[in-house]
Amino acid sequence: MQGLLLSLLTLSMCVAGSYAVQCYECNGVIQPLTSNTWCSDPFDADSAGAKASIKSCKGPCVKLYSKIGSNVEGYVRQCSNDTDQSLCINDCGSVGDIYSCGYCCTGDLCNSAASVTFNLLAAVAMLVSAWVFTA
Repeated sequence: MQGLLLSLLTLSMCVAGSYAVQCYECNGVIQPLTSNTWCSDPFDADSAGAKASIKSCKGPCVKLYSKIGSNVEGYVRQCSNDTDQSLCINDCGSVGDIYSCGYCCTGDLCNSAASVTFNLLAAVAMLVSAWVFTA
């Protein structure tokens, strides 16, 4: 369930430019069940899982963080293959007990970064979508 939610959040906010870049693609769940901890923060780029998760993308890399109350918390790192980079969200926001951040970047493997910054309006739209899917 949490993987699906994080994927839906990713799809609701990912768009990007048209160039080749390498990105990490993984899901890291912190709560309720810990899995792929190398994909969470701090990111472990030296792990076998991280090395196997590298993909070539048309658009920028994306990193998402979401927390829903105290029940679900995790990260999604992936590429966006959309060609409109102006729609890329770089912001954090919250609606009720849902808190999410999204970050897009254009350098190879840049979505391993721990820092996250964002566009508030787009983040709120993403959070409302997440809230609707969990209600």
